[in-house]
Amino acid sequence: MSSATPPQSSPATAELHRLAAACADRVATGVRAMAFWSAALLPLVIVTALFSGAIGMNAVGTALAVNAACAIVGHSYTPNA
Repeated sequence: MSSATPPQSSPATAELHRLAAACADRVATGVRAMAFWSAALLPLVIVTALFSGAIGMNAVGTALAVNAACAIVGHSYTPNA
């Protein structure tokens, strides 16, 4: 049986982990915000582009798939929270 104590993390290591977690949280919030607003505004862009002839019917399916992905990713974003 060993009586050695487990290694303790230094305060610098703990601070680095806290900073990395805070940065990851900020990035995730930014990605959710972009996805939320893209999901909200992309249908307007799709309809406008479709009526103006800027995109064809083939591209509409892709645009709708992107819109669905944005809606899924941005679902948990709460503006002004």
